[in-house]
Amino acid sequence: MPRVKSPERHHSPAADGCAPPPRHTPRLDIQGLRAVAVGLVVLSHAGVSRVAGGYVGVGVFFVVSGFFITSLLLRELAATGRVSLRDFYARRALRLLPASSLVTAVTLGGA
Repeated sequence: MPRVKSPERHHSPAADGCAPPPRHTPRLDIQGLRAVAVGLVVLSHAGVSRVAGGYVGVGVFFVVSGFFITSLLLRELAATGRVSLRDFYARRALRLLPASSLVTAVTLGGA
């Protein structure tokens, strides 16, 4: 006879608000739009005359990034019933600090 877990043993980390919201499949269309926006800015800074006005790329990048951030915060609100800006920024720091530290170290080494 199979064992049935009692309800007391079943614990969902999301139930106490500690777990991040569940991940969804990536929106490749929006990721592509963000890549195009960054490409426009890079080409503008590189001096490509046909892509003058990289500010359009910056604007598109900010709108798309705002869409992603709002989506993350709404998913957290739906999953936990609250939004923790401290946890939000902690997740961003954990994602960005390793790469930015490497860039800083290589730049200082090259200088």
